[in-house]
Amino acid sequence: MVSAPTPTLAKIKNSASETEARALLYIAVCEVCDFFNVGKNMTDTQIALTVDLILESFWHLKLEEIKYCFRRAMTRERLFDRLDGNIIIGWLREYDTERTEESMRLSDREADRDQFGIEPSQGAMSWEAYVARLWDLALYADPDAIETLSTVRLLEAAQLRNPDAAERRRNDFAYLLFLQQHNQKLQK
Repeated sequence: MVSAPTPTLAKIKNSASETEARALLYIAVCEVCDFFNVGKNMTDTQIALTVDLILESFWHLKLEEIKYCFRRAMTRERLFDRLDGNIIIGWLREYDTERTEESMRLSDREADRDQFGIEPSQGAMSWEAYVARLWDLALYADPDAIETLSTVRLLEAAQLRNPDAAERRRNDFAYLLFLQQHNQKLQK
């Protein structure tokens, strides 16, 4: 999620004009078309239709987010012989899904903080690093690590790589709870 104090596409369309919003998106899509060297590139009509679809479907995004999504696609994607509106809309759908999941995760973390008074530490680590650290501590017979590992139901390796939103929330909460308990013990 790109945090920028700039307006969304809907605000640009309503405050400036729809023509200006289309022009900004047209330039962004043209940059993508110019970047990829494919045999079947987009025509002006296809670009205009893609811009219309972006304005209809992704009006809640900021121009910076769209540019970020396109730049990310430029560095990640391998296109073979064609670039069209469907591919570009797919990139934006993927970005929008990731953006929504991240927003939900941050909201859940804030709700946990408000409800349980748990603040993430400045030196917070990822869930995977946290579980690895717990295992390391458990190997040295740390009773707190053993207890935490027994209360947190670890998923199988495949599930841990792709947890759903609820599982990520439980994992984040378990980590924050462990961190709070650990910090309290250090203060004693």
